[in-house]
Amino acid sequence: MKHGVSMQMPPVRSTAVASASTVFFGSSDGKFYALDKSSGKTRWMFNSGSSIESSAALDKGKIFFSNNRQTLFALDALSGKEIWKYDFGESKNYDWAFDYYYSSPTIFNNPLVIGAKDGYVYKFNETNGQVVWKFQTQNIVRSTAVIDKSIVYFGNVDGILYAVDFTTGREKWKFLTVGNGLKNEDFGFDRRASFRFQQ
Repeated sequence: MKHGVSMQMPPVRSTAVASASTVFFGSSDGKFYALDKSSGKTRWMFNSGSSIESSAALDKGKIFFSNNRQTLFALDALSGKEIWKYDFGESKNYDWAFDYYYSSPTIFNNPLVIGAKDGYVYKFNETNGQVVWKFQTQNIVRSTAVIDKSIVYFGNVDGILYAVDFTTGREKWKFLTVGNGLKNEDFGFDRRASFRFQQ
């Protein structure tokens, strides 16, 4: 309490990730935090400029996350300094979005895979941020990809499950769920967007 005004912390909706000494997480105030595991003190803070609902991934001394402005960041895990960033394309509109689900990065060996609101799934070189390939769906990709035996699996808000070759980015198959045939207008809420994977 300060001067009779209640001070509230902004919501934290992303899942934290931890190294041996540090806990990392994003917040809806647009800031990404690194806290000392033992003391809880802030090691560093990075302002991304927009609310963060995407959970972070940690690999080889770098931390990766995207914000709601649809920018993917790679930061140095020790210092919090930006290594590279990538702005996704123009976000598609989805009138039935009622939650805070956003795709989170999945790392497999060196490459990083993440979906975006522009309807694409991207594979990046995590070292320099170069796009290796991008796969186009017809609508927003909010699910976090799962990678198994060189196949990337993810869904979009049309209720379609995709299987894409990890190396080439080419579609191997797709599966239309029951949700794909539903009309949200018949229910008054979102029954079509059926996928949010977590690895």
